[in-house]
Amino acid sequence: MKLLRKNSIPAACLCVFFAVLFFSLFFNGKPAEKEQAGYSVIEEGVELSFRPRSLELELFFTREKFEAFYARMHQNRIPRPEAPYIDFTRSIVVFVTLGEKSSTGFSIDVRGVFKRGNALSLRAVPISPPQESLQAQMITHPYVLILIPKNSFKRIEWVNERGEVLESQNL
Repeated sequence: MKLLRKNSIPAACLCVFFAVLFFSLFFNGKPAEKEQAGYSVIEEGVELSFRPRSLELELFFTREKFEAFYARMHQNRIPRPEAPYIDFTRSIVVFVTLGEKSSTGFSIDVRGVFKRGNALSLRAVPISPPQESLQAQMITHPYVLILIPKNSFKRIEWVNERGEVLESQNL
């Protein structure tokens, strides 16, 4: 009996440790992400004709506004590409940028779009170049255009890999 009690104390401590770890990882005060919503990446790059300075999230609900923005994005390119056709009765276009970066190697990795409460949560992770790598020293503006389905959500959130909201906008 004494042997059983001595071994049960470390086992109980171990169970408590794993329970605390589990709850801290999965129940950290943020609404849980539910099923993934459909999305597709329309375009991504590092060169824009305008100069956003910081993180930016912009939504487009109409063809006219999207085409004007797309033309502005590419006004320095010859020939200027045409905006892709989007059915705005079914979809929304989301523009995400990291803003101005001082070297190459930065990008945005879209890892999913999830339903999270009454919000649509866009998991788009900023990617930085490895610290010891050699990168060309030039101004870049990493961006991505994402097509998401139009639903009854009240807001869209751009979250990082830890689920922290980087930027949000009401719909």
